[in-house]
Parts: sequence; structure tokens; C-alpha cells
Amino acid sequence: MRRADSAGVAAQHDQESERAILETFSQNHVGGVGTLRVVVMDRVAYIDGAVVSYCQKKTATEVAACAAASCRVINRVRVLPALLSGDRARAQGVARPRM
Repeated sequence: MRRADSAGVAAQHDQESERAILETFSQNHVGGVGTLRVVVMDRVAYIDGAVVSYCQKKTATEVAACAAASCRVINRVRVLPALLSGDRARAQGVARPRM
């Protein structure tokens, strides 16, 4: 599908690559895969969403790069340790902010 950007230049939206990246996330058990969104435009994969660790963010970048080998990957995923709760947060040593 082609879309025109604000400058009137047509951009190529690649839904096939988006599906391939999301499937690869699932196969590789990338944490937070249910909350991650992927858009591929003009051979650039944009990843958005939130995960609980920098390791998960890095893994998402590496997996996306492998899944869409001809794409550049821009990872805009936020790391939010606060998504962890209870014993799981303590087990990973995540400090909760004091109120």
C-alpha cells in the first residue's frame, strides 16, 4: 500500500514485513510482544510499545533486524520496570518509586 506523506512523497507500507516481525517476536518469546506495535514504511521498521527491561528492548531490536533483513530498525520501545508487580518485581530487583 502506498501512502503520501506531508511533502506529497509516496511511502511504501510493508504489511508482510510487519507480520513477519511480529511472528518472529512470538517465536522468540520477546517479552511484552502483546504490547509491541510494528510499522514498516520504506524499508524502515518502527517498533513502539513498552517492555519491563532493557534486555527485552535490545532483543526486540535484534529479532526485528533478523526477521526483516533488508530493513533498518528504529526501536522506540519504552522500558517501564513499573509494569512488573509483586514478587516478580522484587525478584528482579526493581526498585519502586517512593510516594
